[in-house]
Amino acid sequence: MRVRHHGAFAYVTDDLADGTTLPLLRLRYNRSLTTWSFAIYRASRDGYEDPILPSGHPFGRHTTGSTRLRLRALPQRHHRLVPIPDEPTVAPTR
Repeated sequence: MRVRHHGAFAYVTDDLADGTTLPLLRLRYNRSLTTWSFAIYRASRDGYEDPILPSGHPFGRHTTGSTRLRLRALPQRHHRLVPIPDEPTVAPTR
């Protein structure tokens, strides 16, 4: 996995064995070390979508259970984002 940054964004990608770069998610710095927003890459739309968390906001503290994400390793270096413990509702990015 690689992380690159551009402005307030950090983009997380994974490099597959065949050389394909697979976008995973985008983090946004919200001018606070404890408050970040994220967007999950959707291949079906070729873009990122911001989730709406149970709080009703598209951002949250990294210590809030509903905003923490972990990467679960799958066979052959495939990864899947797993929200814990609550799964956010996805809303389109404008």
